[in-house]
Amino acid sequence: MTADPKFLKLAASAGAAAALCALCACSGLKPTILPDSPEDTPARAVSLGNAALEKGDPEEAMRYFQRSIGLDPQYQSGYLGLALARSARGDYKTAEADIEKAIQFDDFNPECYVTSGRLYLAQGDYGTALYKFNIALDKDAGYAPAYYWKGRAFELGKDERSAAEMYRKALETDSRFLQAAEALKKLGGAGN
Repeated sequence: MTADPKFLKLAASAGAAAALCALCACSGLKPTILPDSPEDTPARAVSLGNAALEKGDPEEAMRYFQRSIGLDPQYQSGYLGLALARSARGDYKTAEADIEKAIQFDDFNPECYVTSGRLYLAQGDYGTALYKFNIALDKDAGYAPAYYWKGRAFELGKDERSAAEMYRKALETDSRFLQAAEALKKLGGAGN
């Protein structure tokens, strides 16, 4: 099934991204960003890439992350998303290179080190993952995702008490961090 390109161009130029996504969802089409449309931004491409990762489609995610980098070769989030997509495919070496490229643009961004830690976590290297999460917290002690992922590393390493403590710290830092709340709830009374 394909959509009429004239309709897609009109919808994109009118700024109707939500309607376009709804049309795609109802018709079974994947969301498309038309080149040169107002929605063709690095941030939008990364958002669609993250959604594809959540659906478990690293190939589609990679296309979006590569698009974000094509639009802005220094767009750090594009490289970090690309690293996560490559990691989901088991391509850890290239994923690490993507993270190193992102760090070149801003080595103070804690997201770079959290992404790197997630890469090591996916490989079962909890010690290196914790080291990377600690670097992220050195960069920004208020970065809730670093506490959350540190909690995941502890949980996967069977240290539920420390995991619960990290999930609580993530929630203290950002009370709306749903993943941390769900993880803490799943652990039940651990660490009380």
